Amino acid sequence: MVSLISLIGRELAVELVDADGADIWAVNARTLETRLIIQNAAFPAYSHSGDRLAYVDTLHGLEVRTIDLATGDMRTVARSDGVNGVYTPRWSTDDKQIVFELDRHVPTDVALTPYRCQGGRVPVSIP
Repeated sequence: MVSLISLIGRELAVELVDADGADIWAVNARTLETRLIIQNAAFPAYSHSGDRLAYVDTLHGLEVRTIDLATGDMRTVARSDGVNGVYTPRWSTDDKQIVFELDRHVPTDVALTPYRCQGGRVPVSIP
């Protein structure tokens, strides 16, 4: 099942969900060629420049991470405390911040949480 899609240029980042979990694949919109970007991941979001992808790592608990698509370098942006969830990361228009959904599993308590993308910053732990 295709769950979420993010588009940059002619490439789609597609979240594919099956019995084993979710993976993010790149699909060339012109040729339909595919390549695996990352396993055990969900909620893909390309940066506006197209050089990074934000996503939620589902293997190590729920963590918002970014991956540099040229180098493969990954950076953790935020971690779930195991109770509260982190979902749907999105980039600011200047690619300097990521906003993600923090779900405390209370119907009226969903917050958007910003994170400034600066090198060397310690990841945010979600209380």
